[in-house]
Amino acid sequence: MPSVEIVVAIARNFVIGKDKKIPWHLSDDLKHFKAVTVPHPIVMGRRTFESVGRVLPQRENVVVTRAADLGVHDEHLHLVPSLQAAIELFKDSEKIMITGGFALYKEALALTDVIHLTRINRDFEGDTFFPDFSHLNFRLENKTEHFAPDLECSYSFETWVR
Repeated sequence: MPSVEIVVAIARNFVIGKDKKIPWHLSDDLKHFKAVTVPHPIVMGRRTFESVGRVLPQRENVVVTRAADLGVHDEHLHLVPSLQAAIELFKDSEKIMITGGFALYKEALALTDVIHLTRINRDFEGDTFFPDFSHLNFRLENKTEHFAPDLECSYSFETWVR
């Protein structure tokens, strides 16, 4: 059974999205996302896949959806009906990375071993939020602090484990 790991960037007010987009641009976070997820399978919901707009290279892309076809055909794109089906599909992988959105994060939290969290120390307007995980016995294992001049705030890369 693979380790189930969440990768997420959140604002101080737990916002993760607005109008199907991330409401900030932080190039260091995109590099961090790639470093954490390559070469592991990434699992996302349909709306997250549509907001990304393409199959991300160097990893298998798994979309949890009831749709039979998303109009994109790629050997590295897999459509599955559930999170459990995604885990079963890649049961021999070392890790499976959950990359959003809200419903998938909420479902996956109960199964998650590690959360790779980018915390933006500023509030943003949004319509999608990361679920509260404070009651789930995760502990902060690692944290590195940085500053984003473009966002005029600090941010941190955090690793939470249980």
